Amino acid sequence: MSPLLNIGQVIKGKTKYLHHQQTIIRLRFPSTPAYQTPKSNSKAQNVIIESIRGHWRLKNEADILKHFQSKTSISSFRPLIDEIIEPADPPSIVLRYLDNDLLSESYKKTLTRSELKFVARRVLQALQVLHHDGFVHTDVKPDNILVNHGKGNERFSEVQLADFGGTVSVESKWAKEGHIVGTYKWRSPEVLLGMPWGTSSDIWSFGCSILMLIYGDHYPLNPKSGGVEVSR
Repeated sequence: MSPLLNIGQVIKGKTKYLHHQQTIIRLRFPSTPAYQTPKSNSKAQNVIIESIRGHWRLKNEADILKHFQSKTSISSFRPLIDEIIEPADPPSIVLRYLDNDLLSESYKKTLTRSELKFVARRVLQALQVLHHDGFVHTDVKPDNILVNHGKGNERFSEVQLADFGGTVSVESKWAKEGHIVGTYKWRSPEVLLGMPWGTSSDIWSFGCSILMLIYGDHYPLNPKSGGVEVSR
């Protein structure tokens, strides 16, 4: 699928102009190129542009992040930097760029006990803030946990929860009617069974994520490893 935005294209945000440089760092479905935008000191800053045409998730992610960023600075959420107003199509938002996700990091090298504790604490802090306001992330998994690399013996300097496109209220029809959400291998039993779900489903997904980081793909309860059987 070709990118929705083009190399060399100048795009205007609500707060600044951004220029798409020729170096694209990575792409995510359907198209998430990395851009560079000048800071006040004229050094380039890497950011992520998410562009999705005809889907509610993009606006939902922007609304959720604005809701929390307007109240306080949440360092455990990957923040919204800007919203693109020109061009208006495709709808696009600007998000902070981080070095990698935990799934990729765990495949490169298993996390140590101290690294796991650091990651777990940061993700739980993010979920505590989210759940306090009555929201469910719905897709907690290692590839939605982003990290910046540290210096020296410090593997990670920052950990942030990302991808709030599917985040909904515990009072929403999705939660009360038991709609299927999230990614299969991280879903809680109530989600798999089509039962009403809430914030505890995020905690289940978090637990599965930590188990995967410890044991790899053959962690207990992974459906693909025969660790769980669900019947309705």
